[in-house]
Amino acid sequence: MAISDSVYKAPFICYRNTNSTMVNIRDPPVEYHGILVSIVPDEDRPFYLTGDAPLFKLRVHNPGKERRYGRLFITWRLVNVLTIRDVKIDLEPGETEEYPLPREWLYTEGMAIYELRVMGPPEHYPAQRSVSSEEIVKAPIHPLCSYWVCDKARYEYEEEFRGWTKNLVRLTRVLVGLTAALIFLTLLQIFRTLN
Repeated sequence: MAISDSVYKAPFICYRNTNSTMVNIRDPPVEYHGILVSIVPDEDRPFYLTGDAPLFKLRVHNPGKERRYGRLFITWRLVNVLTIRDVKIDLEPGETEEYPLPREWLYTEGMAIYELRVMGPPEHYPAQRSVSSEEIVKAPIHPLCSYWVCDKARYEYEEEFRGWTKNLVRLTRVLVGLTAALIFLTLLQIFRTLN
């Protein structure tokens, strides 16, 4: 059921908090069959807007003493859309590598989530082995990262509303100051006439 444009939309849905991040990243990274896996944003922002296509990277660290290679399966969800990303890794002992993930176009408001699909060691999935999307989707998950997506049109409206509200507050302060000065001058005039 579609929401009518005439329905009241409360302002300030996308609270702007520029002092902190709202990209929630797993810390410490997920330990997965002897490797450490996490997602990092290319640009850390409090939230993203519809129409954006942010860049995220899969960071993989091999703390072991053997080479690790194969594939990891990452899914990305926003509302009812799920995309599957097949990431080929090849890490020497002690090496950390970042693999850029394809940019996902943010098409609607909601919480976007990157997940690691738990399917077995990466070596069990060499490049030549085919894996069905059903097998990937049925696998358990480790959430790696989540972030909020705000509607761009609503955000721009809210920013305009905030600007108007700030101007109204400034005007109110000026009027209060002028009123206080006028009251002071009136009282001063009254005291002078009484003396």
